Formats: sequence, C-alpha cells, structure tokens
Amino acid sequence: MIPAPSAFLLALAFCPLPPFQSSDDLDRWIVDLRSEDAAVAKAADEELSRMRPALLATRMSELLALLGNERVSIDAAWILAKLPEAEYPALLERAWSIPTEGREHLAEALAFSLEVGNDLAEPLSPATALAIERGLLDADSGLRRFAATLIDAAGPRLNGSFGLLEAGLLDSDPLVRATCANALGTQSGGDPSRLESLMPLLRDADTEVQEQAVLALSRSVPPLSNAVLEALLEVSRTGSYAARVEALERMGETGADPRLRGRLLEALEEPIYDLRGAALEALWRSEGAGEIPSIEVESTLSSWLLEADSFGRSRALNVAERLGRAALPSLRQGLGSTSSSVQLACALAFPRVGARSDEAIEALVPLLPVEAGGCTAGQVVGQLRHFGADVAPALAPLVSRSSEWKVGSRLVSLLEGCTEDPLAARLLTEIIDQSTEVEVRVRAYSALSDCGPRAAVALPVLERRLRSGLDPDEILRIVSLLGDLGPTADTTAPTILELLRGLQTAGASRSCSDNELARACCRALGRLGDPIAASTLSRLARSEDLGDGLRNDALEGWAALDPTVESWLREQIESDQIRRWAQSDRWGLAAPAVKLLSQFPAVAIDDQLLLELVVCDSSPWSGLSHAVYQLLTSRPELGRRLLPRILETKPLDEGLGFGFQDAASTLRPPAEILLPRLLEAIWYSEELEDGRWVAIFDEVVLETISLYRPELRRASGALRSQAREMSIRMLEYCSQEELLAECVGWTLDLGTIAFAITDLGGEAILGDIFKPRELDRDFCNWFELTALIIRRLEVPDPRAIQYLGRLLSDEHSDYFEFCCVFDEAAEALAKLGPAARSTAPALVAAVSEGRLQIVPGLRALAAVLEGSGERPALLDRIQRKLGDEDLLESVWLDIAEAEIAGRPVVLARNRLDALDDDERETILEMLGGRVPRSR
Repeated sequence: MIPAPSAFLLALAFCPLPPFQSSDDLDRWIVDLRSEDAAVAKAADEELSRMRPALLATRMSELLALLGNERVSIDAAWILAKLPEAEYPALLERAWSIPTEGREHLAEALAFSLEVGNDLAEPLSPATALAIERGLLDADSGLRRFAATLIDAAGPRLNGSFGLLEAGLLDSDPLVRATCANALGTQSGGDPSRLESLMPLLRDADTEVQEQAVLALSRSVPPLSNAVLEALLEVSRTGSYAARVEALERMGETGADPRLRGRLLEALEEPIYDLRGAALEALWRSEGAGEIPSIEVESTLSSWLLEADSFGRSRALNVAERLGRAALPSLRQGLGSTSSSVQLACALAFPRVGARSDEAIEALVPLLPVEAGGCTAGQVVGQLRHFGADVAPALAPLVSRSSEWKVGSRLVSLLEGCTEDPLAARLLTEIIDQSTEVEVRVRAYSALSDCGPRAAVALPVLERRLRSGLDPDEILRIVSLLGDLGPTADTTAPTILELLRGLQTAGASRSCSDNELARACCRALGRLGDPIAASTLSRLARSEDLGDGLRNDALEGWAALDPTVESWLREQIESDQIRRWAQSDRWGLAAPAVKLLSQFPAVAIDDQLLLELVVCDSSPWSGLSHAVYQLLTSRPELGRRLLPRILETKPLDEGLGFGFQDAASTLRPPAEILLPRLLEAIWYSEELEDGRWVAIFDEVVLETISLYRPELRRASGALRSQAREMSIRMLEYCSQEELLAECVGWTLDLGTIAFAITDLGGEAILGDIFKPRELDRDFCNWFELTALIIRRLEVPDPRAIQYLGRLLSDEHSDYFEFCCVFDEAAEALAKLGPAARSTAPALVAAVSEGRLQIVPGLRALAAVLEGSGERPALLDRIQRKLGDEDLLESVWLDIAEAEIAGRPVVLARNRLDALDDDERETILEMLGGRVPRSR
C-alpha cells in the first residue's frame, strides 16, 4: 500500500534528505520544543519538521505528551501529521491518553494531512480505517469527535465511510452528529438515497446540527424529492434561526420548484433582515432578478443594507452586484445613511452594478467633502475615477471649497484622470489660484502637465505665482511645468530669464535648491523657443565657474535656440577640448557635447577620439558612453564600423553600458563579427577574481546576445558549440550561491540570466540543470533561476516536471519565504500544461499549506488538469475560504473549474469589468488572449 501523500511525503518524494538525522538531534529538539524562549521553540519545530518519519515514529509517545502543553500543542500536532500513513493506526490508538485540547489540535493537523492526500490518491489502509472506526465507537465523546473529523477529512478514501457516517448521525454528541452530517453531504455526490438518513436531524435540538443537515440536504441533485423539499420548507419556517437562514439560502441552489419560489417571496416579508436577504439572494440564484417585483427588491435590499452588520452588508452588496441596475434605488437610499460604513459600502457598489456616469456622479460627488468615518470620501474618489472625463463638469461647484486641504486634494485626484477634458485644465487653474495648501498646488501642477496645450489657460496664474516670492521648490515645479508646455508658454520666457539672471548674480552663494532651479530655468528656456535667452544660455554654457550639471543644461538650451552652437562644437573638437574633458573626468561636459553632434551631421569627428571616449568611461552612469552610442546610431556607417572595434578595444572588466545594446539593436552589425567577442567576454570572466566577474556577467552582454537569437540558431557548428559551453559555464557559476547572490545584487536580475542561458544552450542544458548536487545552503536564487529556465524552454521533460514538483514541496519553504521560487515553479507548470499532471498533488499541497498564493496556484492547477474532469477538493476549500471577498481570486476559481471540466470559461461581465486593468490583462494573457464568454 502506498502511503498517503501528505505534505511531508510530497516533499520527501522530490527532495534529498537533510544530513542531520540522529537520535541525539531528536532528543535535543524535543527538549527545545518545550523551551520558554519562543525563538528556540520555533527553531526546534522547524528542525523536527525535517526529521525522517521513521525517527519521529520512535518518539511518538513523547510527541503526543507535548500535545498537553497549551503553548506547543499546535506545533507538535503538525509534526505528528507529517508521519507516514502507516503510522496512523498506532497514533490513533494512543490518542485516548491525550488531553482534550491537544486531541483537538491533533485532529485538525491529521485532518489537513488527509485532505491534502485526497486529490489523485489511493484508499487508506485497512489498519487506518479500522483505527478510525474504533474511535467512532469509543465511549469518550472527545475521541468520537476526533474520529468524525478524520472521517470527514478522508472522504471517499475511507472504505465504508457511508456506514460510519450514518452511525455517527445517531451519536449522543451534537458535534459528532454535525460533523457526520456535513461529511455525508460532501461525500454523497448529491445522491438522494444517501441523504435520506439526514431527515431526522432537521428537527434536532441542536441548532448547529440542524444547520449542517440543511446544508447537506441542499446538495441533493435536482429535482428534489418530495420529502427533501417538504423538509426544507418546514425548516425555513420553524427551525432554529441559523437553520432558517441556511434553508432559505440553499433554496436558490436546488432548482425552480414553484413551492420554493412561493416560500422565498413570502420570506421577503420576514421581520428579520437576514431572512429577507437570504430569500432575495436565493431568488436571484434560482431564476434571476427579472421576475422579482421591483418593489420587493428595493424594500428588501434597502433594509438589508441599512440594518445589517458588516457581514450582512457584504452579502447585500453581492446581491446588488448580481441584480445590476435594479439595485440603484437601494444604493441611493443607502448613501443617505448617517453611517459612514453604509455610505462607503454603497459607493463602492456603484461601478459594479452598471451605473451610468451621470447616475454615479449625481450620487457620489456630494460625498467628496464628507468627513464621516474618515475614509468615505477618499474611497469615493477611487470609484468616480472609473467614469473618466465625464466627472469633470460635476466638480466645478466644489472648486470654491478647494482651499480645504482634503477637498482640494480629492478634486485634484479626480482631475488627474480627466486631463483629456478641456474643463480639467480650467478647474486645476482655479484650484492653484485658490488653494492655500502647497501640497494641493504641487499635485495640480503635475496634473496640468498632462493636459498638454490645454494647460495654456493657466499661464496668467502660473506667471503671477512665479513672481510672488513662493517657496523655491514650488517655483521649481512651476518652471518645469512651463518648460513642459513648450512654445505654448513662450510669453513666460522673459520672467524665467529674469529669474535665471537673479540666480546667476548670486554666484557662489547659491544654495543646492537654487542651483537645481537654475538648471530647470535653462531647460525650460530651451523648450520655450525665445531666442532672446540664447546669449544668456551661451554665456552659462561657456562659464568655467559653474558646475558641469548647470553647464550641461545651459548647453542643451542654447543648442535648441541658436544654430551657432555648431561652430562652438567644431572649436571643441579642433582644440581637443572634448578629449581633455573626458580625461579629467568632466563627463558632465563631454557627454552633452558628443550628444549634440547627433544633431549636426556635417561636423566630423575622428574614429579614434570616439574609441578613446568609450574606453576612458569606466562608469556606466556617466552618460559619456551612451552619448557616443547615440552618435553612432545617428550615423549608421560610422556605427557599424566602430561597434566591433569598441568590443576589441574596451577593457572587458569594465562593462559596455546600455547604449551599446541599443546601438547593436538598431544597427545590427553582422553576427559573425559581434557574437564571438561577446561570448569571449563571458568566457573571460573565469580568469577574474570572485566578484569581479559580475562586471563581465553584464546585462548588456547577455541581452545583446539575445538580440542575435535567430543568428545563433543558424550559426556554424563551432559557434553553436561555443555558445552551449558558455551556457553550461554560466550555470556552473550560478550553482555557486555566493556568486549568484552577488550577481543579482550588483547588476542582473534572474530573468536576464535565464533568458541568456536558454538563448545560448536551449534544451541541451537541461541535463546540466538536473545534475545531482549537495544542497547544503540557502539555494533559493538557484531554484528560482532554474524554474525560470524551465518555464522559458516549455519542454515537457520528465526530469523538469519532477524538479518543479520538488520546488513546490516544503523542504526549503523557510529559505523561499522571501523570494518567488514557488510562484515561478507554478508558472512553469502552467506553461507545461497536462504534461505535468503528476504534479497536481504537489500544487494542491503548496496552496493548501500557504506556500503558494491562490491565483498562481489555480492557474497552474487548471493547466495541468485541463479537461481531465478531476476536480480537486482544494477548489471547495478555496471557495469556502473566499466567499465573494476577493474578486480576482474568485474569478480565477471560476476559470480553473471551467478549464478542469473542459468547458468554455463563462464569467459575469460585471465581475470582469470590476477588475482593474492589470488584473484583466493578466487573466486574458493567461487565457491565451481568449476573451471569456459573458453572462
């Protein structure tokens, strides 16, 4: 018999055993688990969780005894849950000696382990089944509860489970009856004959038993038998409060029998709002809102929103979303509530129910000045942004209150999304003119810059404020905004020029903020196009007393206004000034001068000078090399001639700068010229000391190689062989964790490395990825890199699939806590699809135990089980956990269920529209561009 694939066994199947496996270690960690020091106890728990099951089994009695210790009982229970299923009989036989609280923790842990093993697993062993059956017959009610929990968790894996459950329905303990009722409903598959034994529980004295019986009966496959139907109707009228609510809710899932519909309509008049709300929700589920009288919708939904607690309101809003526009009157009524939480709940629902922009604006804009609850108005801003430019006209009446910081801030936030509307620029201008808050005005300047030429309406106000002696930071923002407006704002050039001359007069006494303002004035004057400023900018560009940054901006401004700068450039070249600047590290002057040469193709420059400029620039951030590459790109013949020479001339341990990659991408010199030298650059890293190779292992080299992917595939056998050797060597370097960590920390991201390796070696490197190696340190970067490589190759190699399953296990979960290993492994499995079906249990365990987030887990699970119809129990657990709270995760749950069942993906259009742009794009991308059908 194969043991149940608990989380531990799944890890064990894929991961090498840790080196520490002695009894002495086990003794020490059991002692430490009792420590008063929480850190010591946690460390012991982590170490025990990695122990071999055989060693854990030898100390089962001591571990069971720890379950009586309130502080450590949960940890000890989870450790015991990692025992193989073969140990369960002995474990269950000893459970009678565990104190009640400890037994509950053990039941929870073992139940979870059994649930994880339910997906695609074999039946429990006869010994385990017998031990559970004995527990259900024990005189101790606590042990019977323990057994009932395990029967529920084991599901169909427990042979004879229906007989045990039916016996449990007659138990004297209400918790045992409730647990068995729930389990019977879950395992029945809706078979009415299996559910008949639940009928007596509808009159049970315990309310929880009644509720679970209703829930189980509602799983009956429609049409309902007459007995079940009558039982639901009776409970909905005479049962306990919770059972009545449950019965009404479940009537929406059990078909459209006229008697049920009549009862639901009758329940809309119930005095308790939860009963009315449950009936309304059930009516929508069974037949839709179209056949429910609108007056009943309005009165029930309104009272539900106004009277319910936060949970009730959440359910009411779910109904409102499903009802669509029919819910608008109720939402408007809710906005009039004195409760900020009710206002906020109703405001958030407006975009979801299909409200037109005029309806939402009329209802929500009056809330903008509201301060009740401290958050309502801020949330309303987010909802109004859904309606774009239509909002701007409605904001005009509130501008008079923009001097109030929060009102002004909210208005600017909304106008940021309306910049295409000409009215937005005028309203922003009024806010700038009226607001006394610097922060509000600064945000308004930023929003105005997005209005384009329409922002010209603000010029009189901007110029007046520029002359009014404001804070230097605000003046800087105004000047930058005027520069963004360009020639549209040319009338302000004299004011900016006057400001610049005043700053120039200050000379050595200028502060850092004044210097930054002077630079902004230079940039703005160049963009405004007023030739009067050319002489001032020319003088600044030539001044030896100014910093390189200011001279740089002055030079660019001068060049934009006066073509005579061309003759100045010729002088700098002929006098060898550019070379002297570069040699003395005056890159702030050399770089803009070279950059300007791109605008003057008639100005000749010597090849040797350009080569020297690139070689002497050892800093990729100086901009000098980038300026040279930009010049080469503007002169293609010069660029194709010099790029190979740069590779031959520049020291390999100083990097090449991102401009090289841009130039190579644009000019595309022949592959046989560049590729051998680029590969040599990677090979050369072997000769450097540890750490220095990082500079060679540079994004520029790797991404430039990626540009020549087609050429690599067509290259000669010698070049292809060299490329494959390079990729293997890169993997060997990456397998040294200290080098990989330094590499990622200095220049590269793992994605770049993965792309380069797959471009160079392709599928041929898979064997090198899966070489056996000692995992004796934190290898999270290595695991993440290899998962990226497999995802990019999309090769259904059995070794790759097994490797990804191993990454999802919990063996290294502590190491992976702060990186993306689990997500990358899931993405890779999603790419492999049904070929990786064997990893479904590992995916289920990773999501269940919280290592893998729900959305990537569902994507991967849907892909590997696509069309199989094998619906993992995990989906039920996620549905129970989510409810309707997380929209993205619940949408992905619908997609996963459809993909696994092999049917088209159908989503409610209003749910898809309620997602933000990034979430929608992610869903469409993962669906391969297929737009899901809407309902």
